[in-house]
Amino acid sequence: MELKYPQWQEALAAALLEFNSQQLRGKLQRAEEAITKRFQELEFEKDNQEELRLLSDGLSIIRDVKEDRLGILDDVR
Repeated sequence: MELKYPQWQEALAAALLEFNSQQLRGKLQRAEEAITKRFQELEFEKDNQEELRLLSDGLSIIRDVKEDRLGILDDVR
């Protein structure tokens, strides 16, 4: 599968495909860090609305996976 934004989508995909809860925690953390870093890189750019939306979706997916597969509830929604 070819990813449009591999610098953070690869980490997210690795987390989504992980079913070992111990390894999942670390992979979710790495994906969240990669997404946050990319948000910071794009902070002052206006031409990346699609990627910004996908980054936001990625963080939502991470929150859902944490809740559904690890039982972790984030206060931020």
